[in-house]
Amino acid sequence: MPNVTVTPHIAADTPVESSAKVIANNIKVLMEGKLPNGMVDLNRGY
Repeated sequence: MPNVTVTPHIAADTPVESSAKVIANNIKVLMEGKLPNGMVDLNRGY
């Protein structure tokens, strides 16, 4: 669409150590059959 501009959202750098801990925890939670934090609810319209 010529009237739409898309830009990336980057609030800050992502530190490798802290983000790796979050990813590892999300994998653990998924392996336990649970949903990780921050899941998008498509039924809510976003």
